[in-house]
Amino acid sequence: MFRQPEGWIARGGWTQCVEAGHSGAVDIVIGLDFGTSYTKAAVGFRDKIFPVTWDGVSKCEPNYLLPSEYTELRDGSLFIGQHPNARSDEIRNDLKLPFINPAVSRSSIGAASTFIALVLRYVRAWVFHHHGDKLGRAHLRWQLNIGAPSNGLESTQLARAYHALAATGWRRSLETNPQRLAGSASELWQEGEALPDLVDHQVRPEFVAQMAGYMQSPQRQRGLHALVDVGGGTLDVVTFNVHQVDEEDTFPFLVPQVHALGTHGLIQNRLLGVEADGLTRAVDELAPIDAAPVFARATGVAEAHVVSRDALFRAELQRVIKSVFDITKSRRYRLSDAWRTGIRTFFTGGGALFDLYREALKTMPVPSTQGLHLMPLPPHKNLDGFTGGVHEYQRISVACGLAQDAFTLGRIVPAKEVEDDRPVVPTYRSSRPDRDDLYPK
Repeated sequence: MFRQPEGWIARGGWTQCVEAGHSGAVDIVIGLDFGTSYTKAAVGFRDKIFPVTWDGVSKCEPNYLLPSEYTELRDGSLFIGQHPNARSDEIRNDLKLPFINPAVSRSSIGAASTFIALVLRYVRAWVFHHHGDKLGRAHLRWQLNIGAPSNGLESTQLARAYHALAATGWRRSLETNPQRLAGSASELWQEGEALPDLVDHQVRPEFVAQMAGYMQSPQRQRGLHALVDVGGGTLDVVTFNVHQVDEEDTFPFLVPQVHALGTHGLIQNRLLGVEADGLTRAVDELAPIDAAPVFARATGVAEAHVVSRDALFRAELQRVIKSVFDITKSRRYRLSDAWRTGIRTFFTGGGALFDLYREALKTMPVPSTQGLHLMPLPPHKNLDGFTGGVHEYQRISVACGLAQDAFTLGRIVPAKEVEDDRPVVPTYRSSRPDRDDLYPK
């Protein structure tokens, strides 16, 4: 999937389309979905959202997916993807996995920030190359939003790690000598350090970004919702409320949980107890997941083993997902109409295409009379330059939602700031409980 970088990518070290003689200004928001398997990006400006295509550095299909890996050759040269001349110890991958732990190390942030720097250079060059005529001589003011898991804002430590990742990546992306992009952990961005031409950088929950298209669509409804996002490294499950406060879209998180039950975990579970030399073929974790019989034939693993491991994995999926709904029903939003009418549940992520996850969700008992109403995320109304359909949009929904400023994304209320929904004891106070600001009757 590696492609030698095209010539126009060299402009990515710049932040301006033209060096001088600026006329007017344009705000450009980069939405960055840094994933375990694939990274996706989009740019928003002049009321349009453009998904980034990676044809300039990758042969990966579809072209809006970029494998989250890079090469650092012995001479210091850096390339997005796996360079054909690279040794195995020169390939840097599994960059996102350490971020599952809030105590992610500085060295892990540093390694990932090198990849982010390469990505940001490409994104800016892509904007100049494909949309330079729309920008003219305008001065460009950049903003960067990076996505975090649904529980990312519950941990100050993890939020800081993502801030450092984004900011360090931006700073390193401006190096005039690309061979110096790979800095050490001691060179991470520090709070308060200026970032040239970057007017703002934020960490945003991925599910809020994914909701951007829904919030501006005719399908929008108020009340209790859920999202189940199956990624390469993690399974994100969150229940939340959708409504407005003072005409501002507001998202109180109810129960956000993240588990290492993504597609990589599924593959590792299938291979548990299998000796490496017993495999007839190495497993490509970037490829679509095969059903148990096909996987068994391709790898030489006994089909009965794969089927039994899948059954255990499915049971664990159902256990953790069900717990989110049970907690929501018992003490987070007891009186929602959704327990009677069904819970609108967005089912998304690359792993959502695999039947095991869908069947686990559809056959799982939940405390709702009508069960879960599984829905795809509707494309954002400002989407431009994307030829895929609704199902393809699911893969880029985070990046597209992040390619908007903070005001457009709405107000986020972390679960730690939302009180439990307990029966209210009548009092003589005339003021209403604070919960009314979050849960309209």
